[in-house]
Amino acid sequence: MDKELSFEELGNYDQPLLKTNQSMQFSDFLYCAILSIFLVSINGIQKFPFLLFVNKVSGLLLIMLSVIYVRKFFVASTLKFFFAYIIVTFIASVFVAKSSERAVDTSFRLFQLFILLVSVSQFYIFKSNPKYIFVALIINCFVLILAGKFLNPDMLYSGNRIERFASITSNANGFAFQILLGFISILYFWRNSTVLMKLFVAGVAILLLYYIAISGSRKALICYVLIFISWIYYSFPLKKAVLYYTLLAAIGIFAGSYILSMLSDTAVIQRFNKLETDSGATDIRSILYREAFEVFSNHPIFGVGLDNFRLFSSSGLYAHSTYMEVLADTGIIGFIMFYIMYIKVWMTGYKLAQFNVTGEEAKFLSGIFKSIIILFVIIGFGTVLYDSITHWMMLLFPIIIYETGILQLKQREENEMEMELAGSQVDFHL
Repeated sequence: MDKELSFEELGNYDQPLLKTNQSMQFSDFLYCAILSIFLVSINGIQKFPFLLFVNKVSGLLLIMLSVIYVRKFFVASTLKFFFAYIIVTFIASVFVAKSSERAVDTSFRLFQLFILLVSVSQFYIFKSNPKYIFVALIINCFVLILAGKFLNPDMLYSGNRIERFASITSNANGFAFQILLGFISILYFWRNSTVLMKLFVAGVAILLLYYIAISGSRKALICYVLIFISWIYYSFPLKKAVLYYTLLAAIGIFAGSYILSMLSDTAVIQRFNKLETDSGATDIRSILYREAFEVFSNHPIFGVGLDNFRLFSSSGLYAHSTYMEVLADTGIIGFIMFYIMYIKVWMTGYKLAQFNVTGEEAKFLSGIFKSIIILFVIIGFGTVLYDSITHWMMLLFPIIIYETGILQLKQREENEMEMELAGSQVDFHL
């Protein structure tokens, strides 16, 4: 039977922050497999309705296994803040919502999400290595690619006569977002010292770039480039970062034209070329943004209630922007509370050096944390993330790392106090 980590064992400051010396147990494999099934089923529900049942069962199993293996209910500080966000926006929505039913349904979904996040996070804090969250996101990414290639007969979404790869997500931009989550996940494994693993990471990163290109998502391509650049800047010492930038510049000079010719016929390049004439979606989004801002201006404190903006929209659509949707639905109060969680995750990157990690490892993890936030800040201009499960699953990684370190520090302080107390008692008896 797998051994459970107690608070005291977890809090042992001599234990590595990421449990890198812990071999993969059956519980690790099982939990990662179920988490992968859960993530894939979320993305395929629209194409294959039976996956809704799979999603509910796998989600329930994630909660049950966490309770069975950990036998605790530990809520990370950021998740406590998320719970506060749910409560505040729910109470406000009850009084201001045009449709209380929409607000209550959304609040209930967020509460279910909260329970799931608590369960998954405590499993990886007390039981397993949080890198398996990234493994699950990578598996999700590859399954979507393969499903789009072999299972889905209408895997191509036609938009303005440009064929875009959407896999089983029914939305090319949504598919591209899942690819970006896989991209950040694979970058984490660059820290592995073996050359073979680094080659694997580089190969997968190039493959994912190709699928972003054929998805036609311009925002995803921009995110890919900015994440790559910021990851190098934030994750490595200055000399190594300069070396990587120099290598990228050399590749751009000697192979840039070849790479561009390979991508020239992909959907994303075609959409960039038709940026001026392809203004339909832009016009719709600008109308939605303007309507959302008008709704916020009329209801600036608490907004109009969760999932209620679409009732004020002339098109009946949501705002297609996390910023505008959160402002319109929850007002300035909800907006501040939501983005404080991003700020908290960003700032934890600066606190890793106090934990039981080397300076190089702390910097690398900090770079991963910041890359995650950069992705969400950029992609939030084009999609709504506050109730996105995959968005929160990715955000769990930095939350888990930070909470593990905090527990270690608390236990070390308690141990030091006990030693001081024992020493003072010995002196007294002497």
